[in-house]
Amino acid sequence: VREWAPLQVRLDHLLARPPWVPDAEQEVIFRILMAMQAVAYPEALFQAYRAVAAGRYVDFGSSEPRTTLRSAAACGHPEAIRLYARQVIAGEPPEESSHYASSGLLWLHERTNAEAELLREFTRRFPWHLDSKESKIRSMDEWIAARCNERRG
Repeated sequence: VREWAPLQVRLDHLLARPPWVPDAEQEVIFRILMAMQAVAYPEALFQAYRAVAAGRYVDFGSSEPRTTLRSAAACGHPEAIRLYARQVIAGEPPEESSHYASSGLLWLHERTNAEAELLREFTRRFPWHLDSKESKIRSMDEWIAARCNERRG
C-alpha cells in the first residue's frame, strides 16, 4: 500500500501549473488517483473533483466537476459535502440535487455536530429536507458501506 503524502504532493504539483503535455499528464493524474483510491477512497474522489474542476482530468467520461464532487460527497467526504451543499444553496446544480446535498449534510452534522450554520442556511432554502432525517442518515450509512470502502489498486 502506498502512502498518501507523496501522491498528494505529485497531484498538487501537476494541478498548480499549466499542463505541458495535456494528454500525457491526464494519464499521470489518472494513475495518481488510482493509487490514491487504494489508500483512501473518499479522499481520492475529492482529489478527482479537484483535477476535473481544474480542467486537467476527465472523470468517468465526464468533464463536469459537479458530478465528481457529488460522488465524493456521497461517500462522506466532509469538504465535498460542504461544498456541494453550498453549490446547491447557490442554485448551481438543478434543484433536484438538493436531496443528495441534504442527505450528506444531515449525515455529516450527525457525526461532527459542526454543521449547524450550513444546515440552517440549507433548510432556509429547502425547508422540507428536514423530513425523514433518520432515514436519510441511515441511507447514507448504507450507501457508504456498500460503495465507498477503500479500494485496493
